[in-house]
This record gives sequence, C-alpha cells and structure tokens, in this order.
Amino acid sequence: MAKLPGFSIRTKLLLASLTLLIVPWLGYHYIQNLESYLRGEQEQRLLNRAALLAVVMSEHVPQFSSGDETTTGGAPLASHLYIRPLRYAIQLDGYLDDWQYYPDRVRTFVHPDNPQDLKISYRLGTYHNYLYLVLEIEDDELIYRQPNSLRLDRSDHLRIGLLNKAGEFSRYWISTPSPGWVNAYRIPERKSAMAPQPEFRIKGEWQETARGYTIEIRLPTSMIGHKFAFAFADVDDRDKRAIETLAGTGETGTAAQLSTIVIPIPAMTSLLKRLQTPGERIWVVDGNYRVLALAGDIRGNENASSYQQGQPANEPPLLSRMMRVLLRLALQQSLNEFNDDLAAASRLENATVSSALQGQGVAHWRPTENPQVSILTVAQPIYRDEKVVGAVTIEETSNSILILQNRALEILISLSVVAFFLTVVVLLAFATRLSLRVRKLRNETDHAIAADGSVQGSITPSAAGDELGDLSRSFAAMVERLGHYNRYLETMAGKLAHELRTPVSVVRSSLDNLYPEQSADDARRYQQRAREGIDRLSSILSRMSEATRLEQTLQQEQLSRFDLARVVKGCIEGYRLVHPQRCFELHLPPHPLMLNGSADLIAQMFDKLISNACDFSPPDQPILINLVRQRHQAQLTISNSGPTLPREMQGSLFDSMVSLRPEKSGEPHLGLGLYIARLIVEFHGGAIRARNRADRSGVEFQVSLPLEGR
Repeated sequence: MAKLPGFSIRTKLLLASLTLLIVPWLGYHYIQNLESYLRGEQEQRLLNRAALLAVVMSEHVPQFSSGDETTTGGAPLASHLYIRPLRYAIQLDGYLDDWQYYPDRVRTFVHPDNPQDLKISYRLGTYHNYLYLVLEIEDDELIYRQPNSLRLDRSDHLRIGLLNKAGEFSRYWISTPSPGWVNAYRIPERKSAMAPQPEFRIKGEWQETARGYTIEIRLPTSMIGHKFAFAFADVDDRDKRAIETLAGTGETGTAAQLSTIVIPIPAMTSLLKRLQTPGERIWVVDGNYRVLALAGDIRGNENASSYQQGQPANEPPLLSRMMRVLLRLALQQSLNEFNDDLAAASRLENATVSSALQGQGVAHWRPTENPQVSILTVAQPIYRDEKVVGAVTIEETSNSILILQNRALEILISLSVVAFFLTVVVLLAFATRLSLRVRKLRNETDHAIAADGSVQGSITPSAAGDELGDLSRSFAAMVERLGHYNRYLETMAGKLAHELRTPVSVVRSSLDNLYPEQSADDARRYQQRAREGIDRLSSILSRMSEATRLEQTLQQEQLSRFDLARVVKGCIEGYRLVHPQRCFELHLPPHPLMLNGSADLIAQMFDKLISNACDFSPPDQPILINLVRQRHQAQLTISNSGPTLPREMQGSLFDSMVSLRPEKSGEPHLGLGLYIARLIVEFHGGAIRARNRADRSGVEFQVSLPLEGR
C-alpha cells in the first residue's frame, strides 16, 4: 500500500500555533474601534485644561481691560495683527531666503476691482527687539521716485502708521528712486512747510523682481504701541503719477484707522509655554476675537516625531528596532505636514470661539486638506468681574489619538509576537519530545515482531501518565500476550501430536489385531478400544470448535430471569454425584440473587471453573465455593488448593489457547475452557479474574455478575 503524504506532528503543531495570530488581529481591530472613545476623552481633557487656563489668563492678560474696538477702514484683511516671533535673525537684503522657514505666515490681498493690477503678500515677525516686515508686490507698472524729487507720493511707496507706547500717532513713508538700501521718512500729521524727516530707526532693502518688488524692512518694537498699520501705494501712470491703489492692513492716515497689534510679552509667552503640552496650541483672544497670546505648534509633536523614528518612549531599544519595520508597514503613521489655515491668523473668529464668548465651553473637530488628520478645537470663556472678556482656545490634531492607538498596537503586537514565538518554541520542544517517544515506540515495535510474525523482543512500558504512555503500556502488554500465544502455537503441534498419537495408536493396534483367527471376545475388545480412540479424536475436534459455536450462541441467546444461587446449588449437587471422591464446600446467601441472562450459559461457565479446580486440586483437598451479594453485584468465588499461577500468566490466563496443564494428562485440553468462561461472564456484563490465595496455597477465581434491578 502506497504511503500517503502528510505532515509530521511538529509541522501540525506549528500550523496550529498560527491560530495565535488571530489575537493581535482582533486586538488591532478593537483598538481601531476605540477612536470614537478616544476622541471623546480628548475633547473632555482639553475642555478641562481650557477651563483651568481661562482662570489663569483672567489674571495675567491686561489687554482684556482695553476698550479698543476693531477698526475695519478700507482694508481688505482683518484689521488686527498678532506678531509671531522668529526663530532666527533676518538679514535685510531684500531676498526671501531667511523667510523660507515661515511659509505658513504668508498673507495675501489683491486689488478689489482689478486683481491682475496689484497683488501684495507679506510676512511679519519679531526677533529680539525688532519687528521685521517683508512684502512681495506684483505690479504691472514699476514706478520709482524721480531723482532729486522731494515728493514721496508721486511713485510706488510704502506707508506705515503707528501709535507709540505713549499713545502718540506717527506716519512713515518709504520711497526710493532705485532698488537698494532705503530709510523711512516721517510725515508730519498736518501739511506744513516742514519737509519729511528721515527716520533712521526704520530701515530696509528694496529689490526689484521679475513681477514687481520685494521690500524688507526693520523697525524697533519700542516704537510700536497697541496700533499699527501699513499700506502700499501703487502708481501706474508715469506722467500723472497719481495713486491708483492704496491697499494694506489698514488706513495709515489717522490713529483711529490703524489696525490693532499685539507683540507677545515675553513673560506671557513663557507662562503659556509652561502651561502648554507638546502637540497642542493655545490661543488667548479678547471679546473682539483678536489674538492676544499664542503658544505651541500643532505640527511640532515631539512624541509623534520620535514615534515615527521608531523609538517610542520607555520602550527597550532592542525591541523597538525589531518592531520598527513591522510597525511602519502595518500602522498608519501620524502626519505633521498638513495645511494649517490658522497658522498665521491674527483673529480667531469661528463658531467655537463665538460660543465661548457667549459663556459656553464647546469642542469642535475641523478637517484639514489631509483626510487622515483632523484638528480638535476647544474654547472656554474667560471671566472678569462675572463678565466674559475673552476666551482660551486649545487645539490638538488627531495625531495624538493615532499615537495612542499606535502605542497600544505596538505593545499589543510586541507582546503577541513574543508570546507567539515562545508558544512556537514550547510547541516545537513538546512536538520534538513527542516525536522522539513515538519514534522510540515505533522502533521497539518493529524490532519486537520479526518479518515472519514471530515475537523476538519486548517493548519497555512507559511510566508516563499521558495517552502515549498508555499506548506504550498497551503495546507492551500486547507484545507479551502475542509472545505467550506464539509460544502456545509453537507447542500446539506437540500437544496435538501427543493428544492424537494415543487414540491413533489405539485405533491402529485394534485394527491390526482384528484378524480372522482372533476370538469373538478379542475382536469385541479391540473394536471397543478403536471406538474409544475415535471418540477421543472427536472430543479433541469438538473442544477446538466449542469456542466458535459459543460465540454464535451468544449472538442468538434469549435472556430470562433466574436465581443464581439456585443454579449454583443445582450444579454442585450434580458435581458431587459425578465426582464422589471430591469434597465441595458450598456457602450460599440466605436470599435469592436474581440475574437477567441465561441460566444454561452460567452453568456452562460454572462447569469450566469447577473442571479447572478439579484438575489442579489434590484429591484430598476440598474445593470452596462461596456466593455472596456485594451491593448491586453477585460475587462467586471458587477456591482450590494446588499450584499457584505464574506472575506472567495472570493477565493472559483467560485468553484463547492458553493452558497451564502438564503435558501428560488424562484428557485433551487445548486452553479454551477459561476463555469460554470469560466470554460467558462478559456476555452477562460481569468480570472474571484469577489470583493466588493470600497464603499462596492455591488459586481462587472470582466472578462478579450484575444483579437485576440494581
């Protein structure tokens, strides 16, 4: 028969261990479903922080008491400027190289009637004690001041208006006859004979570009109070030199038309930075939505950066390196590069802040251009004298949720991988040991049975308590029984030859003697001897087929109700007549023992046991028969004196073809009597066993049969 392909035990256990991978898979989907819960937790956490910061800010922001209203004038942009600090010093050269680190601060406005005529983009920032301003101007006509002309308003020029810290209003214009270094001129508030005076504290660089100008200026922050505005005057006609367009952050002609401005106070900025956590941005606005203080950057999450680099906090470096590639492939990474439309806002006018200014703290998620990133904005009102004077707004991105999810997933995957490999190692070790035990049992089995079927060895029974140990012990017992059976078969020829030789000799000698010269008496004697030999041969054949006939009888036997004690008593009375020289001591219970079965089969079983006892018991020793009730069973014991049972035969005594009788015996015995007795007992649902007497003076057989109605 061809060997079927299959897997070894180790391979099967390894494949079975792959089912452990469902644990991290289920954990992954479970953590992904936690996003709504984490969003709610994030909203509540930020609302609580904003409420706490609102209490702190009510005592530290003096601008809340200012009565300045936002002026709109004719400026197309919001008329409030919040100046953000610069990280590096700016070189006044008219180029944008130093401003490339601040792309999100660009603000643009165009001509309201003709967008193609004038487009202005600007950026603002402070560094140390200076305010820096750079303008990119796209102008279709470049008109410079005429050389030696004292008129500053007859060419393209920049206007600046401000209130100083003492509340004094000043105007400054910047005009140049050619690109290069420029200074501002202070313009008198009223027209007079006094010409504009140079202001050397305001200086810068004017450069010409392919589309217009780049103007980069610097002025001390000490010159600026709480109002500031600038505008660019565009002249397009070289002959008339009239101003066509004036556009900027506000009107610079009067103090009332200036934009409000906030330059961060270092102490306030330091306070917010101490209160701010990485990855969040804090806004403080007044009742007119004007930004008064700002700290933090929602795109500068250090935790996200370190996580993207594959080095989560408090994680062993070795494990982090092992999981880095897997996590980058399996997990969605947080994104710090997205378009933040409020990065350079000076006014924070939205529904969230409006609700806070009305006295109600709210939370709101707003999307970005990247669908993977959302921004959470929470706002809480700031009270002073039981009046809402402003609001504290905190922003965070959904990256924090993603970071929490990724960290949870990283821990889950890390632990799952470790558990998986440990499980695989344990299973492989177990499978290896199991395979070795199975291979050892196979080898012992192969060597125990020869090619011709003879038993040439033995199997060492295992002491293990598992199923393989039971199998090993069963194989050992089976090989032992096969050994006894083979030895019996090996002696079967001699036994049959011995048993058949005598009747054959009798028949042969009787036939030889049946000659005509023999007398009638001799002839009858010889015929009788031949008949006895033939009867003995028939008895041998009958005994050999008795077990087969019994098995067929058991399949067709009808069960009936009978008293076991009565059957045993009747059998003993018959044995006493058949064996008058034997002594049978019988002990019966005082009450009947009712069985459901076959009384004839029980009598046949009893005959086999009594016959066995008579064969081995000395004639002068009694045979003891004891029948008692043990709970729901009837227990029949037949005990006789004589030789004891060998230890190796106690387990196989009731097997077929097993006999312990000596070679020379009066009648033929093929080792089927006790085997037939076992078949009958098992048919009635009972058990039979043989053991030596406690004093080793003989053998006793014990039969247990279930009683009716137990």
